[in-house]
Amino acid sequence: MHNIEMSSVPRGPQIDRRTFLRWTAAAGAVVALAPVLEACSPNSAPASPGGSAGGGIVTFGGDSNDQSYQAAAGTVFSAFTAQTGIAVKPTYTDNQTWQTNMDRYLQGNPDDVMNWACGYRMRYYAGKGLLTPLDEVWATIGTNYNAGFTELAKADDGHPYIVPVNTQPWGVFYRKSLWAQHGYQEPTTGDEMRALCQQMQKDGITPIGFANKDGWEAFGFFDYANFRTNGYDFHIKLLNNEAAWDSPEMRATYDTINSFREYWQPNFAGRTGDEACADLANKKVGMFLYGSYVGQAMTPDVQADLDFFTFPEINPAYDRDTIDAPGNGIMLTKSPKNIDGARQLAAFWGTPAAQAIYVKSDPTSIADVANADTSAYTDLQKKMVQVVADAKHVAQFTDRDTRPDFVSTILVPAYQQWLANPSQVDSILKSIDSQRAALFATEG
Repeated sequence: MHNIEMSSVPRGPQIDRRTFLRWTAAAGAVVALAPVLEACSPNSAPASPGGSAGGGIVTFGGDSNDQSYQAAAGTVFSAFTAQTGIAVKPTYTDNQTWQTNMDRYLQGNPDDVMNWACGYRMRYYAGKGLLTPLDEVWATIGTNYNAGFTELAKADDGHPYIVPVNTQPWGVFYRKSLWAQHGYQEPTTGDEMRALCQQMQKDGITPIGFANKDGWEAFGFFDYANFRTNGYDFHIKLLNNEAAWDSPEMRATYDTINSFREYWQPNFAGRTGDEACADLANKKVGMFLYGSYVGQAMTPDVQADLDFFTFPEINPAYDRDTIDAPGNGIMLTKSPKNIDGARQLAAFWGTPAAQAIYVKSDPTSIADVANADTSAYTDLQKKMVQVVADAKHVAQFTDRDTRPDFVSTILVPAYQQWLANPSQVDSILKSIDSQRAALFATEG
């Protein structure tokens, strides 16, 4: 995709509240799967190696070793096999390894189908010619999605390459029972949040869970500080090489982050996100800014005790109008061995029935289809839907809204350096800016 001018790259999803409210208005609508699957199995095409409807195997690559995710995906695969007779053979890899080795994976001998991130990350690999366009699939499932997700599925050539499945908003999560015990209230401004942190310290509680061992977890704080300080438009321009990093705006963002530093868990450089999630579950910290998958490894009773709020207002000009709500979906690799079965599996994932199966097994996410059945949603899921509906802008996350190599080779080490040495902010921002100019002058 980087053979074109960056100004022509879509700016990421901007899904307004009216669009998302139409999700819930259509609750309960479930379509039959058989016509969708049949439509994605063109009779005029020769059978692919490995079989088609009524038999064969489709291989699937997944990006998590979390057992709850695997169990949720497994329920969808079982339903698909029961409907079509096509078996699914999944292989799972931990998320960090999956991301780091994606280029090598896609250029080697990848699975037929894989799950991946919507938005820029999908467009990046579609632009490299490493994915199969899904026009046939979208011809059958397109009416299940609103305009925002339909656009989100397209690459720069105008063709769809992903089937959006679920969204996992980022927020500040906490245990309701702990907060009720101490009478804590959700803050709406930065000053209120810092006052809450001070009270937690008086109560002997570490206020904010914090982790950055894998290099990406703390980007949540960066995103929200930038959204709240400078707004969504500046944030997206920054990540798309259209704004300077060594600017007063960015210095203000880092000052915002730094204003919460004294309330973070110490020793965060050696702590993974999963470990911080466990600390939240065990009430060792008062709150944790993380994706809604924060509860995936928690027991059902602890999941039921979770609540969250969106990061508080910093600059009144932007209020709390932007959230991170990364979307995940299903893609076909460049040359699936079972192209027919792979298309059917992708189409299956794009139905309300399949997504209802998935989110029922994974209550930390919400379905992406516009006609999702939300009748069985937990209170937490219902709040996720409402938070996304109330947002004026929906971003995908730092490492999903820009070039992967920009994140891995420049932003991750620079952010880690600043976290360890905050007094070096000016030289670090200047270094980021000079490196990004050289990197974006090359193809991705």
